Amino acid sequence: ASAQRQRDAANLRWAVRVALCVCVSASLVLDTDLRVDVAHGYGIWALISVVNCSERLQGDLMRKSVERFAGTLVGSAAALMVLQVDDLISFRSIGEWVADNAELLHLPAAAADGAWVSRGSFYLCCVFVYTIGAVFARASNKQSPNWDYFFFLSVLSFDFLCIDAYQQQISLWVAMGFGSDTMGPQYRVYMVLLGALLTVLAGLLVWPTYASTELRERVSTDCVRLALLASDAGNDGVTDCASESEDFRQLEAGAAIIERLSNLCKYEARVFSTPNGLRASRGMEWERLEALGRIYRALGTTLAAARGGGGGARAAALCAAASRVLRMLSVRSAGKAVRGRASRRLLYAEMRKVDDAAARVMAECAAPAASESQAGTLLLAGRVPGQLRGVIEAFLEAEERGLLASRT
Repeated sequence: ASAQRQRDAANLRWAVRVALCVCVSASLVLDTDLRVDVAHGYGIWALISVVNCSERLQGDLMRKSVERFAGTLVGSAAALMVLQVDDLISFRSIGEWVADNAELLHLPAAAADGAWVSRGSFYLCCVFVYTIGAVFARASNKQSPNWDYFFFLSVLSFDFLCIDAYQQQISLWVAMGFGSDTMGPQYRVYMVLLGALLTVLAGLLVWPTYASTELRERVSTDCVRLALLASDAGNDGVTDCASESEDFRQLEAGAAIIERLSNLCKYEARVFSTPNGLRASRGMEWERLEALGRIYRALGTTLAAARGGGGGARAAALCAAASRVLRMLSVRSAGKAVRGRASRRLLYAEMRKVDDAAARVMAECAAPAASESQAGTLLLAGRVPGQLRGVIEAFLEAEERGLLASRT
């Protein structure tokens, strides 16, 4: 209940932060002076940027803001180049030729103004080529999901601005001199930048929520789930199957969640104290926790497969020792006091009990009187010690590099 209240409070703070940003950006649309003097009629793009980039986690917010601005800048710059090339092409001469030969070309009378027909074909060709290039680049992006939003915004900005420029050129609004063909993209970039800056400032100053904090909590939670799976694996099948299945499903999903959070940590504006001094979040080796998540999943798969193997007391002792090791790690990752409970000395001592229990299980299964139904027990004894040792090594190395709270 306490954890749920904390989540609800964090969600409420996020909602209030987004609402504040929306109200500030909406003033660029609702206030007449700001709409004319600052936004030049393009304030809605600042509001759209705020809504799209206001993510709950600071890392996600920073990543989307940077990619949105960069994508808009690249797409708008390409659209401006098209507009400049448009000025160099004599569409009037082409249009006059089309108009003179409209009957020969079997064009309807309404299409006699060939200048706009040829100009539309030019813009359509530009949109076609740019969209193919940008979408192919996104599909080939080896850093996905990073920069996927950049490619999306680049295509959106280019296509929208080119089509909108063509639409304005054939409208009376431009023909009467009330607009500029080239200033629209620039004002749009300014407003997107303003919206992204507003979102970033709010994410930095107003109740920031860090992916690194949630990542550490997830590492601790998955340790507890592994400990529960280890306890169930030694119960000779007498366990709550629904609970065990849910723990395993959560553990399976945990590897993907850890990978996502590790990626977002690189975008946080946060400094960590490590054994080598202070380091920015960008320079931390968060990918090591991704590897830890994969080892978690492998160990969980082994424990789930061996559940109910009928190994008897020796298998139960092995699982109990493994469960104690995992609970010690969960205590360390949660940042709690570890003196006398989860120190390295006790951790390694408990790991030796796991090795001894596994050796006894292997010896018992190798005896002539061993049952053929002990495949699950052999799986436990053969895999759990090595996988558990991998968890410990990855965990302690993460502590030494400041990725987790440093313990003795």
